[in-house]
Order: sequence, then C-alpha cells, then structure tokens
Amino acid sequence: MVGLAAHSKKRRCREIVFTGRGAEVEGDVGLVGVPRTRLARLSMLSFVIGSGSDVEHHLLESLCGCWALAFQFRRPLFALFEQVCKFGPPEGGNSNTPTKLPRIVGQGLQLAGILRSASLANIRAQVVPELFAVDASPIAAGTVSSDAGQVVAEELFHRGDFGGVYTPLLNPISAVLRAKGWTVSGDEDDFACNQHGVQHCLQHSIERTINCGC
Repeated sequence: MVGLAAHSKKRRCREIVFTGRGAEVEGDVGLVGVPRTRLARLSMLSFVIGSGSDVEHHLLESLCGCWALAFQFRRPLFALFEQVCKFGPPEGGNSNTPTKLPRIVGQGLQLAGILRSASLANIRAQVVPELFAVDASPIAAGTVSSDAGQVVAEELFHRGDFGGVYTPLLNPISAVLRAKGWTVSGDEDDFACNQHGVQHCLQHSIERTINCGC
C-alpha cells in the first residue's frame, strides 16, 4: 500500500455529464472532447494569433500542444496543422524572438478555431462495415475499400483503437500456418474473440479485395 487517496472533486460515479481526465463527457448526447469553455478560449486565441500578429515561437508551440490534445478525439484534424508544425523559429533566433507568422500558418490556426466543434467525438457513432486503405505517398493519393461486414469491421476498429493501427490479428507463426491452409488451435484466442465466423469473414474479405485487383 502506498497510501494513495482519492480526490473528492474527482470522484465520478454514475454521472451522465461530467469532466474528468481533461475531457468533458456529455453522455446524454454521446459527445466527448476537450472542455467546451476551454475549447472556445483556445479558438479565440488562435483567431487573434492567426490574424498576422507577431508571436514568440514558444507560445506557438504551447498553442499547438493545446490543439493536439483537442485533436486526439478526432485524429484526422491533425492534417490542419501540417504547415503549422513545419514552421520553426527564425534562423539565428530563439524561441523568445517575436516572429510574424506566414499566412498559411495563420490560416491553419484560424481553420482549427472554425472547426473546433468537429473535434468532439461521437461515442454513439456506428462502425462502417467497410475496410479502407490509403496510399502513404506525399505526392500521390490512392484509396481502396472492401466490404468486410459489421462484425469484422467492429472487431478491427476496437483492436486498432486499443492497440494501434499496426496491431497484428494473429501471431507470426499462426499467420504463416493459416496462410498455408493449416488450422491452428488457439487462433480464436489470438484474434481476441470466440467467433470463428469473424476470421472466416475477414479471410474472405481479404481474398475478395485481392481478386478485384485493389
């Protein structure tokens, strides 16, 4: 025992609307994100700084860190800050030297303020029964999709959400044996579900994607 004690103001039990761990949860409408008042103030500050004012680089870094917390709930919004994150302190200067922001950097900040409501995650949203893949090339874009079924799509979503997008569905040995047509006892446990139909649907979906030339 290390003698830890719960904070009375942070105790939350059977509450529908509450703020905890840096997030405000509106269980009655199914939304979760950065506390709304904090998000509004962050947007106002981004509008002011993005309007062309001189700003110290360490302040810009702090502002980006605050938006990064908000974007964690809707990760595709990180694309708004591509140019903002590339912008560094002036050559020969330091983080305390006031610098005029380039227009594209200021527009990125202002766009984040405009789309602040989009950073709220809908925890009641349904998983789309399709698999999507995109090209990682910085100079070309490509997207493919394949029907996977609701059960498979939900399982993959939960695995990616908890373990990351590179979470393996099978361990390496089981994957090699299954690719050769062998059925290995314990594969269902590796897939973290007891539904053999999920594996069958996943394999069928992958085969169909390969056959259609995607």
